[in-house]
Amino acid sequence: MEIAQILISLLHAWGLDADLDRVCESKLGMLRPMVPVCFGVVSRHGHMAVQLPTRLGGWAEACASVPTDPVLMNSELPVEYLRQEQLTRLFTSKLHWELSTTLTTNHLLSIVALANTLMSMSNASFAPEQEVARRFFRPTTRTSSWPGDEDREEHLAAQQALIKQGWSLLATHSCVLLPDKVVAAGNFIINPVI
Repeated sequence: MEIAQILISLLHAWGLDADLDRVCESKLGMLRPMVPVCFGVVSRHGHMAVQLPTRLGGWAEACASVPTDPVLMNSELPVEYLRQEQLTRLFTSKLHWELSTTLTTNHLLSIVALANTLMSMSNASFAPEQEVARRFFRPTTRTSSWPGDEDREEHLAAQQALIKQGWSLLATHSCVLLPDKVVAAGNFIINPVI
C-alpha cells in the first residue's frame, strides 16, 4: 500500500484543482511532493531516457508565473527551499504533462489503474485516521453487538463512500478533465497514445 501511495502521489497533477488536492491530502492520504521528480523510460533495447525537466534553463521566468503562497513566503525557509517549492508546484501542475508522449501515456494509465484498484478496495485510504479506523473496526474480529455499533457502522460507511468518491474524482480528473485544466493553466499537454 505504501508503494501505491508514493506512486500515485508522485503522478498526480497537483495544483490544477485545489478542491481535488484537498480531498487527495485529507481523505485519501496522498503526499504532496516536496521536490520536482525526474522520470525515466526504458526503451525496448534497454536504453534509459531520463527526463530532467527542472535542470533546464529559463526557470526564473517560469517560477515568476507561479502564484505564491503567502504562508510559504512568510515562512523562515531558506531561499533555495522556496525556489524548490516553486519549481515543484510548476512542474506538478503544468510541465509534467508536456515531457513526452510515452510518459504522459504511462502516467495517465498508472493513475487510472491505481485509482480504480483502490476504489474497488474497502477503506483504501492512506490517511492515518482511516488506517486506525480500519484496524479498529474489522468485521471479522467483531463477535458481539455493542451499544453504538450501528452509529459506528454508519459513520464508517459514510467515510467509505467519501473515500470511493475521492478515488473516482481522481480517475475522472486524469481521464477527462486534465487536458482542459492544463491548457487553461497556460501550458499544453502531449496527448497520450493508446
